[in-house]
Amino acid sequence: MCASSLLERRGRSGLTAAPVLRPIVPQKDFSGDVVEAFSDCTTAPSASASPSTSPSISPSPIRLSGLKDLDPLRRHRLKQRPSINCELVLQDQQSFSDPFSHSHCSRLNEEYEGFHKLGEGSCGVVYKSRSRADNKDVALKVMRMDDEERLNIAQKEYELLKHVSHPNIIRALDFFTYSMGAVLVLDYFDGRRLDRAVKEAPGCHLSESSARRLYMQLLGAVAHLHMCGVIHRDIKADNILVSTDLCDLRLVDFNAAKRLAESQSLTMTGTVDYMPPEVLQGESPSEAGDIWAIGLCLYLMLDGRLPSERRALRIKFDSLDEVPLWRGSLVRLKGEMWETISEPCKQVVWECLKVNNDMRPSASSLLKMSWLTSCGCENGMTPNV
Repeated sequence: MCASSLLERRGRSGLTAAPVLRPIVPQKDFSGDVVEAFSDCTTAPSASASPSTSPSISPSPIRLSGLKDLDPLRRHRLKQRPSINCELVLQDQQSFSDPFSHSHCSRLNEEYEGFHKLGEGSCGVVYKSRSRADNKDVALKVMRMDDEERLNIAQKEYELLKHVSHPNIIRALDFFTYSMGAVLVLDYFDGRRLDRAVKEAPGCHLSESSARRLYMQLLGAVAHLHMCGVIHRDIKADNILVSTDLCDLRLVDFNAAKRLAESQSLTMTGTVDYMPPEVLQGESPSEAGDIWAIGLCLYLMLDGRLPSERRALRIKFDSLDEVPLWRGSLVRLKGEMWETISEPCKQVVWECLKVNNDMRPSASSLLKMSWLTSCGCENGMTPNV
């Protein structure tokens, strides 16, 4: 049964959660791997045509018409902050020309040079560029949007990234608006997506030592997020960039990330293949969901593909009566591929992929497991938390 049918059954059964899944569309294969992690867009745009409408910034009538209903502090902030020109965007829906090729975003030309398009989607373009101020490479996530709510989401992503600074989390440098959207300036990390790195590795999987080195960095980033009261909610191989030598890693794309203090009930979001059982069942995402996702990433590194058992699990969860029977791990780790993997490594995978989310360890507890502590002793490495 597909995920959408499963969610419909949940609604008919009277559950309170009403999650909405975004359609999962395979992304185009761009020459620059970094774009697919930075960009949250999944569809290709139509042909371009430069608009002639004035680029002056004006408030959105859609949001600002209701200012009288807002509290005074929020009303003041909305009035003070530059806004997008929704009419201008709507007039240009049929085109997607580069923002710096006309006057809509003059700040890009003023502060950056050498634009190299890494890829694009229906709502934005990602470029590699160079800052004129310090001559350093940056990644520009240029987002086009036609309502203030999406602008708020983009700005929250920037503010969250500034709040959770960590060596293995992509660093946000700047954020500014222009008449048709917003620009998020990020550190440029010269790497490949994790799934691409796995496919291009000998035997289409990573060695245990390489997987351990990368997993320890990923786990350190997640432990830091949770310590800051943040859950990523969309950890997957597409949102992890790794260096060519497999020694460095960045967790990217915080479009879906949330502070736990923001809401008591968080909406389902993310990619179905990486969703934990409890979220598929209708519960709110939590730290345990991030642990499930990094467990799947570790499995992918070692095996070369995600465990097939996850599909059967979604079918079994169609019957709520069967849920209490799943007390152990999702996977058994049997077969020729796993015969060469150490038992401490397998134990980490088992712990992350416990079907019952209450039985999954925290990120800080995982860092204390023998497979990772021995890694630190052998290589002189300690995870950043």
